[in-house]
Amino acid sequence: MAEEAITFPAEIIKVQTMQDGAIRITLDLPADKVATAAKLMEAKQRGCVLEVAAVAIDKQIKSETTGNGRKIHI
Repeated sequence: MAEEAITFPAEIIKVQTMQDGAIRITLDLPADKVATAAKLMEAKQRGCVLEVAAVAIDKQIKSETTGNGRKIHI
């Protein structure tokens, strides 16, 4: 059963190899994407397997949408 795609901006936090050779990817979503997180949790509860297509976007989008941009002052 095909459903509407769950799309969201995310920052890659960690990519690690597990003991069994599997790869685990940790992503951070902006704080205002609670509804998206709920959809992902529902998919997890239903035991869904996702097909993921990652598309690089402008890094500024995260800081503009969340207000959590970081500035370095020297």
